[in-house]
Amino acid sequence: MKESTFKWFRNVNGALGLAGNAGTGEISELLTIANNDPEVELSYGYSVGAPGCEATVGTFKVKVTKAPSFELLDSASICDAYINLNNLIKSPGSNLNFSYFLNDTLVSDFTKGIQGTYSEVGANAQGCKTTKSITVNHQLDVPTIDPFISCPPLTLDLKSKLTNLFSSSYSVSFDDISTPNKVNPGNYIVGLKPLIGDCKIILPVIVQSYQPQILNPISSASLCSGEKFTFEPTFSSKNVSYIWSYKNGNGNGKIEAVWNNKTNGFLSDSIKIVSTSSVCNQTSTQFIKIQIQPEPPKLIINASDICSDKLLIFNVLASPDNSSAKFSWKASYGVVEGGFNGNALNSFGNSVFKERLYHEEDTAVIVSYMLQAFLPGLKICYGAIETFNIEVLPAGFGPCTGTLAGIIKTINKQFVEGVKVQVSGLSGDKTVNTRNDGLFKFSGLENGGDYSIYPEFNKNPLNGVSTYDLLLMQKHILNIRVIESPYELIAADVNKSGSISIADILQLRKLILGIDKEFKENKSWRFVDAKYTFKKESNPFRFPEIVNINDLNGSAEAYFYGVKIGDLNGNAVANSTGLGDTREMSEYTLQSVNKSLRSGEIFPLTLHADQTLKTEGMQFTLQYDPKKLHFESFLVDSTLLSMLGIFDQEGLLTLSFASKMKPDSKVLSLPFKALQAGELSEMIQISDRITRAEAYIEEKTMPVRIFFTEK
Repeated sequence: MKESTFKWFRNVNGALGLAGNAGTGEISELLTIANNDPEVELSYGYSVGAPGCEATVGTFKVKVTKAPSFELLDSASICDAYINLNNLIKSPGSNLNFSYFLNDTLVSDFTKGIQGTYSEVGANAQGCKTTKSITVNHQLDVPTIDPFISCPPLTLDLKSKLTNLFSSSYSVSFDDISTPNKVNPGNYIVGLKPLIGDCKIILPVIVQSYQPQILNPISSASLCSGEKFTFEPTFSSKNVSYIWSYKNGNGNGKIEAVWNNKTNGFLSDSIKIVSTSSVCNQTSTQFIKIQIQPEPPKLIINASDICSDKLLIFNVLASPDNSSAKFSWKASYGVVEGGFNGNALNSFGNSVFKERLYHEEDTAVIVSYMLQAFLPGLKICYGAIETFNIEVLPAGFGPCTGTLAGIIKTINKQFVEGVKVQVSGLSGDKTVNTRNDGLFKFSGLENGGDYSIYPEFNKNPLNGVSTYDLLLMQKHILNIRVIESPYELIAADVNKSGSISIADILQLRKLILGIDKEFKENKSWRFVDAKYTFKKESNPFRFPEIVNINDLNGSAEAYFYGVKIGDLNGNAVANSTGLGDTREMSEYTLQSVNKSLRSGEIFPLTLHADQTLKTEGMQFTLQYDPKKLHFESFLVDSTLLSMLGIFDQEGLLTLSFASKMKPDSKVLSLPFKALQAGELSEMIQISDRITRAEAYIEEKTMPVRIFFTEK
């Protein structure tokens, strides 16, 4: 973690000669035991912290072991040919192993030490080491000679060279050289013994090749397209020069070359190196075979920002396509969880990798993906790293919210206002009411969820319901006028039994008469999924009243047809912009004869039909003064009684007749008892108090009034 900090501290330690110390980052201290203790333990304390996180504290210990101790001779000199290097140690210490180095080269045989400066390393069983140096001098002056020059394949007569060089002062021996008159380049040892005296010098001799042969040759190289090839040949002699060339370049000195391969296959080339030795008058030619792999394809990356806890899908294509190419990816997630953190993939295409990412932040969080194409082979060639950022948006905010909306209207295209629409699903339950244009809308829903939309409206059950609807139901039952519209059939099924029967007529009449205040087994409105198609052979009473939306993605719509129960002719007022009273201006007049009443008198109120109009049915509220009149219901037969609603205390009778009446015919006779004396015409009137007063003449609806005639 880049923002983390590491702090440390240490107390005083006298055994190591240390004062207290503290610091941050790397601990770097030289620890040396200052007393005679074989081991000293040192304790450190530390804390690791990061912004917004509680620091972690702890301690650790370091054990310091005393370095091994040994003593060398103060000085050493030799006269004999060799010295045993172990003899240079004056006090070897205990249980130590020794190694010897002459000019940084390990001496393999410690019994054959010669003049020179040695590094002696003593190591104990714990691996601790102590290094000391000593110079071994020769009692004689040791001559120095330059390396001899050789031009292979010719050999060098080393014997003649050295004899000519030293024969005046030394006798030369070649004990370790089998053929001193024919030697190849290399390192040799010869013996020099002065002509006078007993000491002997062991002299190292170098035979150096001046042949123009490369000492660090390479035969081939596999390169990536655009990769710089660098090679600098080395020779045994500085007197060797060289030139080089390849298809697109040449030069001398250090070789630097670049090949670009834009094809899908391998390219081949070779570098020719010609080296020349002026001393040996020789020329040598060598080749380096070069194979250049194709350029890794560019990546075409496609992925879209996602909402938290949704599936991120990466589409990755190669351009140009290369069947051998692969790509790898890794990501920096930050606070986002759910990622795989990278992989190497063998193929390109759509949906090559997927991750379900989530976080609990209330703002978008960026996840950075690093993708890199590569070509496997003798050498893996990598393309450029391409960074692709994805925003993981917070769930339930902005574009990560879904919307459900729709319109509810009747089959006659009236918008239904005030419907309670409920949606339930991933975001819980929500409720809205439709506007006067039938629109409902839910916002702030979580995408990806399944939702159910259910409309409900159970107000004003008498809206659009009248005795005329009873007439239509009656004609359907009697097969006079069969209802074919499935929506009218749903409206006629008052008791929600799945059929149309006299029971529906009886229930609807009770509602019209004011006996029932609401539908006992139904609701005022029912709703049909507008996308649903009724089939002739199917049951019209089975239909979807709920719309299900699965895997919401952004926005979705749901539409319903509203069906007003009991309203078969579709005259319900569905919204506040609808029409009010739709009755005609002209009136249908019921006739009765006025009379003067005596207190206690029981009399019939006889009503006759309008003198000129023929009606198919009617309904009204007969309003009377309950202090002056009493309705004698026990004198009414059961058939008429089923068409009446009786409200004695209020002085109201409601009537619903679903039968034809000829002009001036007798409609009915209602028995009353006079509680006070007075004129009948002043005690009774027709109103809309409970049941609207209306009569049905052909397709017209007329208001109903009563007219009293005098004898």
